[in-house]
Amino acid sequence: MILPREKLRKKFSLNFRGDIQISPEAPRSHTTTFALYYKDGILAGADTRVTTHYSIFRHGFPKIWPASKFSVLTAAGLVAYIQLTRDLFLEHMHEFMTESDGEELTFNGQVKLFREMMRMISQFVDISSLFILAGYDRQEETFSIMEFDSLGGE
Repeated sequence: MILPREKLRKKFSLNFRGDIQISPEAPRSHTTTFALYYKDGILAGADTRVTTHYSIFRHGFPKIWPASKFSVLTAAGLVAYIQLTRDLFLEHMHEFMTESDGEELTFNGQVKLFREMMRMISQFVDISSLFILAGYDRQEETFSIMEFDSLGGE
């Protein structure tokens, strides 16, 4: 959504020190996370705020992590659930590399692993979260972006 300039001024203002001041009417929750691909690669990003209801709890929390040399994982949702899921996924990725003499899991393999892992976790945790796995598939020679909900759906 693109806001007209006059509406942006109501939501945000920049002071002379360079600090951004957010008006009380501006929303203070939710996560921004994205991935998009173009001809030569993938661009992925996420904000770094942790919010509790409508207040900012913490700044500087990373919500994007390298999954392999050719892929990244980004997430939005409950921090504890994100950390648990991320740690399990990266541990499984590391375990695969160890067992396969340093060979990385293909992007398609990462997608399958993440999907199954999300389904397994959803049996124990009922929390809504969104994960994006984006990367380069060396076998298909294409860039791919996969979105997963907390039930492992794509």
